[in-house]
Amino acid sequence: MRQVIRFRWFFAVLWIALAAGLFLLAPNLQDLVRDKGNIQVPEEYNSQQADKLLEKISGDKSEDTASAVLVFNDKNKLGNGEKKDIKRIIDKLEKNKDKLGVSDILDYTKDQQIADQTVSKDGKTVLVPFNVSLKNQDIGETREKIENEVKDAKVDHYLTGQQYIEQDIILNSEEGLKKTELITVGLILVILFIVFRSFVAPFIPLLTVGVSYLAAQSVVAILANTVNFPLSTFTQIFMVAVMFGIGTDYCILIINRFKEELGKHDNAKEAVLTTYRSTGKTFMFAGLAVLIGFSAIGLSTFSLYQSAVAVAVGVAVMLLAILTLVPFFLATLGSKLFWPFHKNVAHKESGIWGTMGKYAWKRPMVAILIVAVITIPFLLTYSGSKSYNSLDEIGNSYPSVKGFNLIADSFGAGQIMPMTVVLQTKDHKVSSTKDYQDIDQITNELSKIKGVHSVRSATRPAGKIIDDFRLKNQAKKLAEGLDKSGEGLNKIQQGLGNASGQLQQAGPSQEQRVQMEQMQQAQAAQQASGTQGGQAAQMQQAQMQQAQTQMEQLGQLQKGLGESANGLGEIGKGLDQTQAYLEEISKNADPSYVYIPEDAIKDKGFKQGTEMYLSNDKKITKFEVILDYNPYSKSAMNLVGKVKDRVDTTKKGTVFADSKTKIGGVSSMNHDLQQISDEDYSRTAVLMIAGIFIILVILLKSLVMPLYLIGSLLLTYFTSMAIGEVIFTDIMDYSGMTWAIPFFAFVMLVALGIDYSIFLMGRFNETRTGDIMNTFLQSMKDMGTVVISAAVILGGTFAAMLPSGVLSLLQIATVVITGLFLYALIILPLFIPVMVRLFGPFNWWPFKRESGKKQTE
Repeated sequence: MRQVIRFRWFFAVLWIALAAGLFLLAPNLQDLVRDKGNIQVPEEYNSQQADKLLEKISGDKSEDTASAVLVFNDKNKLGNGEKKDIKRIIDKLEKNKDKLGVSDILDYTKDQQIADQTVSKDGKTVLVPFNVSLKNQDIGETREKIENEVKDAKVDHYLTGQQYIEQDIILNSEEGLKKTELITVGLILVILFIVFRSFVAPFIPLLTVGVSYLAAQSVVAILANTVNFPLSTFTQIFMVAVMFGIGTDYCILIINRFKEELGKHDNAKEAVLTTYRSTGKTFMFAGLAVLIGFSAIGLSTFSLYQSAVAVAVGVAVMLLAILTLVPFFLATLGSKLFWPFHKNVAHKESGIWGTMGKYAWKRPMVAILIVAVITIPFLLTYSGSKSYNSLDEIGNSYPSVKGFNLIADSFGAGQIMPMTVVLQTKDHKVSSTKDYQDIDQITNELSKIKGVHSVRSATRPAGKIIDDFRLKNQAKKLAEGLDKSGEGLNKIQQGLGNASGQLQQAGPSQEQRVQMEQMQQAQAAQQASGTQGGQAAQMQQAQMQQAQTQMEQLGQLQKGLGESANGLGEIGKGLDQTQAYLEEISKNADPSYVYIPEDAIKDKGFKQGTEMYLSNDKKITKFEVILDYNPYSKSAMNLVGKVKDRVDTTKKGTVFADSKTKIGGVSSMNHDLQQISDEDYSRTAVLMIAGIFIILVILLKSLVMPLYLIGSLLLTYFTSMAIGEVIFTDIMDYSGMTWAIPFFAFVMLVALGIDYSIFLMGRFNETRTGDIMNTFLQSMKDMGTVVISAAVILGGTFAAMLPSGVLSLLQIATVVITGLFLYALIILPLFIPVMVRLFGPFNWWPFKRESGKKQTE
């Protein structure tokens, strides 16, 4: 430290040059957040794998294409004039689609099926869905182009879509960051003026942290631009809150101790040396605990959580600044640091902590009871419910959210962001009747799930069963056809019967038959007597033969007609039975059962309808599951597992039996986020606690003190989360705390709260001899003002998030502020003294404490 003081001017100039140089060289961090700050689920998760398969169906990479919807609305009802205006806008988009980069515009006037899906039943809302190319433009540029193109529309209109909503969240976060920065600086100045009662001292922490913040954010920007360092909309805001918060806290710790040492030394430089000799270890260990806490986030798998590692970068830079830049101000200014009250620079003890500590030591059971009364009621009501609704982040003030809410109100929120099931065969191409029958079977089973509104697929492109494919309708038509065939057969049968009767009437009479038999007998007699009748006899014989032949032919014809009539009668009976069976099917068959004829799959119109649901190689097919729920809701997330189970069960015995079920969409992504966040939360919590425990063991030379200090932090964290849940869920009526809050609140409270423990116990541990009670209570008096001031400062930096308008920041700020003050005003001054008294000399177990006076009761 002597060398730092000796070359203090060099270090001061070096810091200014370093911060300025990095700031000029680094890319703009906000621009990088816009480009890389979106939430990305890791590639191995189901929703991301589904998106990859969907890319093959669309033929474009998903990052190069965005889905968009123009929502036209009239709160009364859209009249003919307004509909003509909407049609004019659609034609305008179609005409300029190359310039705008839009495609696949759905015009509700061209097809009734499109109208059914895009015109609300109440006639107040019309949707115009289309795709937007992002190959040569970003999402912001597409918004600007489209809005300029449709700005002359007379009907109220809003542009929405998942990526437009995500962009608005980022824009809202940027606005929130600007507010947070300004409020943070102003708030810290006011608090520091009150704490130090000086016009000089408050600027020392701000200058030190400000320079280190500029340098740190430039380092983060360079890393993000060169090695793909993770970023999110939280990155800068967290850096501002944590760096300005704990940086100011550490500076307060140092400046307060410097104030003490100035009264003991004539030389400011010696006071600086003594200050860093005594408090340097404390704030370095405190900073190291924060550094470990935020570095542990780097081992998480989720990019949003990893983005908070930037805080660790900021803390590391800030610690260097406190070690090398703060001594410059202290050594240079000396007592002038406290101008205009620099003549009275004596350190003041904390009356609040002194009184509370003494009370807790004398009445430990009452102190524990007070802590229990404050914490247990909240802990008993805590449910840990989480919300994944991104729309809550920015409220209804943005056009993208207004458009989404209009769609939700008019059509159901599931229409704009359906859950998408994707199946891929290994080698088989979807082409046969059976293949399409399998697709419809899966479609039908998905549509039966409670909470599913409808399902669009290759066999149901409009989300409805094609009537001609219904088995019920096909049976009815066949029955009607057979009925007509039966009527025709009856007529034929009757005709044949009549003909047979007429032939019977047209044949020889009984008298003619008797005469013919007599003639035959006479002829036989003549032949027997050997007489010949000459020419007349020959003629008579010829006539007899001819008549006999005709009679035989007529008999055969009559017999044949009779048999035919009987045969047709049997056929008629069979047709009647078949008709009765088909009529039974048409009456009782499930309306959802379909049969797809071979001719249908060859039809041009049918092929066009299947194109958007099948890949070009016919090996990948998708099912768009439209839900009754908001796709961001917990109910929609819970359906993901049910949908997967239903597909896995139904696909057995189909062409997709060996396919792995992949599910895409917002609901599936949030389902994955839930799994990721839970796993990362558990892993990070264990790593943080382990790391902080090790730091505390090394600093305090104890295994006991770290245990109850960490326990006190966990008690503070869960109580603060429970209080936050009461505020936002019970009072403000949100469905739950934003899903990322438990993770970030844990990191913030444990990493930052441990500082206050280190401040107190580090001071207590400076003197490991003497009376435990008096030593500890004196440490409380010495550090009470520092800890309370630090809590006010850090709470103030988080309070600066409240006007941001971003829900997750409001919730994080609320939980952290609650936790900091709960810890500084209740847990530390009441719970910790009881623990120190309880363990007595065993506070340092298994390490040895130097001998001293016995513990005073």
